[in-house]
Amino acid sequence: MPRGPEPGDYRIVIKLNGSDTGDEGDGSGGGPGGPGGHGDGVRIGRMLIEADNMGPKPVFAGTDDPAPLWVVGEMGGGLSILVNRNTQVTSNGGVISGLLVNPPQAIRWLITPAPQAGLFRIADPGTDNVWTVAPGPLPAQIVLAAPTGAANQAFGFI
Repeated sequence: MPRGPEPGDYRIVIKLNGSDTGDEGDGSGGGPGGPGGHGDGVRIGRMLIEADNMGPKPVFAGTDDPAPLWVVGEMGGGLSILVNRNTQVTSNGGVISGLLVNPPQAIRWLITPAPQAGLFRIADPGTDNVWTVAPGPLPAQIVLAAPTGAANQAFGFI
């Protein structure tokens, strides 16, 4: 079975608009001049300022967090848990979110190589749907959708 990244600490990024560097700088592609830009791609994570309640906190491409840390934990059977800002990340009605209180049993994600070299696809093994950057301007929510092999479904772990 193809493997995802080893357990450890990472930043998760995505390259959108055909960019290899994330350096468009025009405010639309998440380059250093746009929201959530990073030299290695568009940053994935929760926002620094979130709703002041204990509800689910969505995960975005183009987060305003300058260094969103992700922890990948191995759960056996090729499955992993993902943690961002001290919350396990799950699907909340198809929207990838961190649950602050009473999280159900954590979703175990299947992280496998994407068609794009060096990148990974993150799937819910129960549905086979994969993390996808929702269409539209950044920041854009990460949602579950059917796999297509498109660039908006291929994530880098750096």
